[in-house]
Amino acid sequence: MTYRILIVEDHNLLRHGLRSMITALPGYEVVGEAREGKEAIREALSLHPDMILMDLSLPGMNGIEATAQIKRRMPDIHILVLTVYKTDEYVTEALRVGADGYVLKDASYDEFVTAIQTVAGGKNISAPMCRCT
Repeated sequence: MTYRILIVEDHNLLRHGLRSMITALPGYEVVGEAREGKEAIREALSLHPDMILMDLSLPGMNGIEATAQIKRRMPDIHILVLTVYKTDEYVTEALRVGADGYVLKDASYDEFVTAIQTVAGGKNISAPMCRCT
């Protein structure tokens, strides 16, 4: 079975890099991309991915609101937040609205892959995964 992922990220270079990393993982495929929150909702409803990688800082509707709306409509989709924000406020709010995990953009490649595999396996990540130096 192939695990289907939607990437929601407004920065082109990062979005393309994420696509490359994910498609290199056996058993995972990127089924779509979105650059802002409302587009993420439309793509989720259309594509029915297994997981969404969700940035929080998006033009228009932010990732917190998009996550809340997607989880209300499609609670079985796993949402892994991928962001630069590491404050308790952001982590708590993302998890409160239904995110299944939270990984920081400064995480190592191995931490990123572990976060995807953990959430894909049905487990939640309640604290941000990151390289803490």
